[in-house]
Amino acid sequence: MKKHLLILIISTQWFSCSGQINQSYKTESERVLDSIISIAKTQSIYKDNIDWSILEKNTFERLQNTDSISSIIEPVQFLLTELGDFHGFFTVIDKQYKAKGKKKRNVSYDYLSQKYQDKMMAIYQKSKQSTEINGKILKDLIAYIEIPMIENYQGNQELNIEYTFKIRRKICELEKYSPKGYIIDLRSNLGGTALPMLSGLGELFNNAEIGGATKDGKSFSSKWSIKEGNAIMGKDSIPNLPKTNCNCDITKTNKKVAVLVGRYTSSSGELVASSLKSQKNVKLFGEQTMGWSTINGWFLVASNVAFNPAVSYYMSIDKTTHIDGVIPDISIAENFDYENPTNGNVIEKVIKWINE
Repeated sequence: MKKHLLILIISTQWFSCSGQINQSYKTESERVLDSIISIAKTQSIYKDNIDWSILEKNTFERLQNTDSISSIIEPVQFLLTELGDFHGFFTVIDKQYKAKGKKKRNVSYDYLSQKYQDKMMAIYQKSKQSTEINGKILKDLIAYIEIPMIENYQGNQELNIEYTFKIRRKICELEKYSPKGYIIDLRSNLGGTALPMLSGLGELFNNAEIGGATKDGKSFSSKWSIKEGNAIMGKDSIPNLPKTNCNCDITKTNKKVAVLVGRYTSSSGELVASSLKSQKNVKLFGEQTMGWSTINGWFLVASNVAFNPAVSYYMSIDKTTHIDGVIPDISIAENFDYENPTNGNVIEKVIKWINE
């Protein structure tokens, strides 16, 4: 759910916080923490809201037992928490850590409740049990496809191609029925790897500009597109991916596409929602998403330490910036039944919209 696009390799000697002592007198932990603070000061999207003289001092005060690289864990967690970066993370000796606490949000649902957390974990466990794509024809000849969480953090391109074609094959199966429109369900999508999700949906959106990332909320710092069915995000794409093959390009028809989002749509799931927002004949339905709508950078600061702060927001092609999740075009509150996702009032309302 975490790493998407930006891959920058930074050696610790390149960074030095201005108020600190000479690097040559520091332990490895002090040098690494110094580098992480410097990266946050220059790259974090939250950097302008911070008194850095205070935060730097308070972060270093939490560094104890500097003989161990693990001593940076508490200070960096504190740093991320004070930044308000709850999507960013860091890795120490192959173990991942995040900010402590939860992001404060103004949403209609209780995202802090144990019930919410338990349901999110249940969705996660269900997603891990199967990598098959759920799709079917609903009443009135409307095609439904669920795009799940896709985990492939090691960047295995064969796995990316496999996931892409699972989505494409399901769309082609549904297209045989000549559906009136499509429902793309992201409500159980907790994130993962975005490229196979978008390239899979490239069967429907063969060629499209799909927005990108922004640092200032005004202009794109990175632009994304789908070309001949294959997603391109900045300089990233899935190499050697064949073209689409079942001729169901939505962009050349007047078929409507309803994209379902909700409180459990997170990270890469939110990226897909952002990418589809404002496309031709597309509307988003449901609830405001989880709020992890940022791109995380990747900075290697030591052989066993990587820092992944949020460095940009998702921005749709209409230049809507998604600072705290993706807000649907039509908001519909629901008690989402992840075991039976084609039931419920959201499905009924989108079927009605497609039929209009």
